[in-house]
Amino acid sequence: KTLNRSILQHRVVEIEYQSLGKAAAKRQIEPYAVLFYQSSLYIIAAEESNPETLRHWKLDRFLGAEALDRWFQPDDSFDLSDYVGKSLGIFSQQGLEEFKIRISAYAAPWVLEDPWHAEQTVERLEDGSVLLTVKATHELEVIPRVLALGAEAELISPETSRNRLLE
Repeated sequence: KTLNRSILQHRVVEIEYQSLGKAAAKRQIEPYAVLFYQSSLYIIAAEESNPETLRHWKLDRFLGAEALDRWFQPDDSFDLSDYVGKSLGIFSQQGLEEFKIRISAYAAPWVLEDPWHAEQTVERLEDGSVLLTVKATHELEVIPRVLALGAEAELISPETSRNRLLE
């Protein structure tokens, strides 16, 4: 309730947040939106000390939240659909990179039936496999999906991500 109200009222919120492997710390954030992704809620917010950079704060890691008697001026150009709509996951759209994945003929029907992204392209190859091209802001949005397909998928490019996957 506190975070929803603060988003609507553009109020600064003091949170106690515990990142994985770190001690809990108090922070003051400027919340913009709540986002549901892979069974978790995230708060899209800027730290008051760095209002130009939005970050995704996993709600499960909040130990407390208190709305302060201070308000912030949100960036009028922020649009949640645009912000996350270009990428595969919840990473922001800054620095989109193109990923090419070869999907076997066996797995192609599942990928065609359940697209990874609305703006993906699919090239059907002669052997029944497909070349899937998607844009993402971070390789961690793509690599788990490729791994989930096992031997039925091969990350073709970018080469740096391909090498990371091979590791």
